[in-house]
Amino acid sequence: MRAVKFSDRLGSRLRRFFSRSNRLILLELARVNLKGGDYGSLLGGLWSLSGLSATLVVMYFVFSKRFGSDVRAYPLYLLLGILPVSFFVTTTTHMVKVFFVNRDVALNSTILRESLVLTSMSLHAYRLTFELLLCVVISLLYGFFTWKSVLLIVPLLAAFLAFVLGVGLIVSLLYCFARDIEYVWTLASRLLFFATPVFYTPESMSLAARRLIYFLNPLAPFLTAFRAVFIDGGQVSAFVYGHCLLLGVVVFSAGYMTFLGLEGAAMERA
Repeated sequence: MRAVKFSDRLGSRLRRFFSRSNRLILLELARVNLKGGDYGSLLGGLWSLSGLSATLVVMYFVFSKRFGSDVRAYPLYLLLGILPVSFFVTTTTHMVKVFFVNRDVALNSTILRESLVLTSMSLHAYRLTFELLLCVVISLLYGFFTWKSVLLIVPLLAAFLAFVLGVGLIVSLLYCFARDIEYVWTLASRLLFFATPVFYTPESMSLAARRLIYFLNPLAPFLTAFRAVFIDGGQVSAFVYGHCLLLGVVVFSAGYMTFLGLEGAAMERA
C-alpha cells in the first residue's frame, strides 16, 4: 500500500514539475540567477574566465614537468580535469544551504522545492556549458574533436549534471538535519582535487590505486570519459561511458527518491 501511495505521489509530482506553469517559473528563476551571476554581463564572464585561466596556468607550470611530460595536449587534459571537479565542488557547496536560505519560499509558496535546487544549479550549469564550448574550440585547434565526439558529449553532459543534481539534493537535505554537514562537505570537496586524476594520469599509479580511485571516486569515470571525447576523438571505452550514464541515473534517482521521502521533515528542521 505504501509503495502504491509513493508511486502515486511521484507521478503527481512529475506531472506538476513538467507542467507549463512550472516550466515558466523555472525559466524565470534561472533568468534571475543568470542575471545576478558573473555571466550576466560581458565583464563578469571575462572575470570568471580569468579565474579559470589563472588556475590552469598555475597548475600547468607546477605539474607539467612532473606529470604532464608524456601526456598528449596536457593543457587540455588539465582543463578537462579542472572544469568537472570545480563544477562539482562549487555547485554542491552552493546547494548545501538552498533549503535553509529559501525556507520561507519553500513553505509559503506553491513553487516546487526541487525547483529551488535545480535553479540554484542553473548558473553553474550554464557556466560549465560555456566552458566546455571553449574546450571544443581548443580540441578543434588540436585536431582532436570529431563528429563522434559531438554525439557522445550531450548524453555524457546530461548524465554528469544529473549526477551532481542528485548529490546536491542529498546534501541539501542533510544540512537541514545537521548543520555541520557544510564544514564536512567543504573539507571533503577540497580533497577531491587530489583524489581525482586532475593533474596526473591514472596510468602513473599502481593498478590497485588506479582501481581504488576509479571505483570509489565517482568523478573519476566522468573525467576519463570527457577526456576521451575531447582528446581521443570520441574513442571512449563502452564500459566507462556506460558507467557514467549509470552513475547519472542511479545517483539522481536515489537523490530524488530521498528528497520526496524526507522533504517534509527537512523543511520543519531547516
